[in-house]
Amino acid sequence: MSLALLSAVAGVAMLWLIGKISKQNAVRLTRRQIQATLLEFRLFWDEPRIVWRAQTRLLRLNARYLGLMLPPVLITAIPVVVLMIHMEGLWGRAPLPVGQPAIVTVQLSGPINEQGAPPRLDVPSSVSVETPALRVFRDNQVCWRVRPLAVTSGTLKLSVNGEVIQKDIVAGGPWSYLSDRRSSSASELFWHPGEPQLPKGDVDWVEIRYPTAYWGPGSLQLHWIWWFLIFSMVGGLLLKRRLGVHL
Repeated sequence: MSLALLSAVAGVAMLWLIGKISKQNAVRLTRRQIQATLLEFRLFWDEPRIVWRAQTRLLRLNARYLGLMLPPVLITAIPVVVLMIHMEGLWGRAPLPVGQPAIVTVQLSGPINEQGAPPRLDVPSSVSVETPALRVFRDNQVCWRVRPLAVTSGTLKLSVNGEVIQKDIVAGGPWSYLSDRRSSSASELFWHPGEPQLPKGDVDWVEIRYPTAYWGPGSLQLHWIWWFLIFSMVGGLLLKRRLGVHL
């Protein structure tokens, strides 16, 4: 229900914003001219010269329409992308299934020291570490296979060259905001905002591979993006005339 409501509100908000920042009079006039040009095809289909002029005019009108709509659509896309990133954290991932294995991966900022001790992973008591640290020298990565033994919401602790890195882990339990990656990069923080940025050091990022979540009644289980598209379009179309927005 919350996903449907938020999607509908987002659709109405996008429609309202497009209406405010677009040249509505020019959009309305261009649409009418396109409709009139299409009518010419039906009325003068047996007049090649008129049809040819109508085709070239239609191309110009479509280019004008795209030019009018592209800037407001691009501006509106900025808050929509931010919203969808957070919606992915809320509805795009499911907690780790209790009793099922999962992979924890650490991306190091430099080459792995083959002669040194591997990073150490400490987990909550309700999580079991099933493998030793698997070092992937080509990619500068270290991986572990872990298995949640009970419903848990805790913290992993990774020790790398004396540096201790923490990462949230959630298994079972109710729906919650899930962060799959914690990174030291400011740009990646935009795409993975669920946890604070890591300090600069030997670790670029640490990741837990959560399963994809699906939502819907009964057997109609879909990824959240489909429900977002459906309810946002329905919300926008229902209030399009009341808002007086021409698309």
